[in-house]
Amino acid sequence: MDSSLSVGAGVHTLDFPPEYFPSDGYADLHDPLHAKVLLFRQEKVSGAIATLELPSVRPWELTDELRGFCAQLLSVPYDHLWLVMTHNLSAPHVPTDSNKRVLHMTVLRQALGLACAQALECLQPVSVALHQGQCRINVNRNVESVDGWWVGINPRRDSDPTLTALVFSKRDGSPAAVLYNYAIKSSVLENVTMSNGEHYASADVTGAAGVKAEARLGCPVLFLMSAAGDQVPCKKGNYLELDSQGHFQAINLAEQSWQILDFLSNILCDSLCQTVNCSSARSLNGKLRFAQVTFPCPGQVSYPKNLPEPPVQHYHYLKSADELLTLWGICVGECALLGVKSEVTTPTFRALQSESPFPETLLATLVNGGQGYIATDFDYDNFTYPGLKSPFYRGTDRIFLEKSKSFLRALHPED
Repeated sequence: MDSSLSVGAGVHTLDFPPEYFPSDGYADLHDPLHAKVLLFRQEKVSGAIATLELPSVRPWELTDELRGFCAQLLSVPYDHLWLVMTHNLSAPHVPTDSNKRVLHMTVLRQALGLACAQALECLQPVSVALHQGQCRINVNRNVESVDGWWVGINPRRDSDPTLTALVFSKRDGSPAAVLYNYAIKSSVLENVTMSNGEHYASADVTGAAGVKAEARLGCPVLFLMSAAGDQVPCKKGNYLELDSQGHFQAINLAEQSWQILDFLSNILCDSLCQTVNCSSARSLNGKLRFAQVTFPCPGQVSYPKNLPEPPVQHYHYLKSADELLTLWGICVGECALLGVKSEVTTPTFRALQSESPFPETLLATLVNGGQGYIATDFDYDNFTYPGLKSPFYRGTDRIFLEKSKSFLRALHPED
């Protein structure tokens, strides 16, 4: 029996009709959003990753519905289907209006269905290699003001520039698909108001870079957000900065934001293509494996809306009932891709990588829904966005690390 890995990949635009807008505060689309699918098959094992260039698909039952839809089309087990948002904060959420909600979900199903059909049609044997490079358009977002810590742009704090690409190559050596992992939120255009007072939806920096990279590489390019819970683009069209007294003030760059988007997406595209084309790579021959595990973590009450708008210098965290946290794993040889619904910060991911049994461990967040943040003691102590907005109580990051290590050990091919 042929034990080689086969993959197929497909891409299709989310074709929102004119009557969809305005929606979720957006007057129209500036550039297209996409659905992308990467199908894996090896002997009797199969699975897939589907991505949407959206912030989320909620209520989360709608995410489950789309997972089932894709799994059925691709003939893969439901548990082996990852539906992942690029966490594009410059695109509409599912509308609350019932008619527009139906239209929204119809557009998503149509795009995912056509991407799935493409993936099935081009399914073929491939070799896979891990390429690693760097891209320096992400920075830390934790900024301290006289009023407390909040979300800004802070290049002086920790940031991980690592860009990792899994390149699936055809027998002639050309790429059939590229899956890359990088710690950045697609938020260059988040909350940007143009001079006419309107907001326009965009695929943002990872979406724009994907279009450019696909034209250069000649294959579908899928993005998975890594540990970006404390990361943002180094330039944004709407952001907070400190004034001379150390208070936050809002900056809105309006149409200038499009130039920033083009500039940063060019850098990301160049970095990705250089990484893919580099001569040094790790071959990833080995068995394809899928797994998942669910465990409880202590819950907490998210920062209530009736309290002062952050930043704040004091807050008493309130425990609540346990929250169930699920980990998903995809293993190809000596590389593990760990998936989680929650956003993870740089320090936690560094600790995970240092203790993983795999030489290469990647992290994908917003897998199969969303679940706030896995925050650190720093976040709880300083009332950062992850600390205040996490559904988990202090110490969950340590539980996450221990459970992840056990999960990866069980997934490791030598164990």
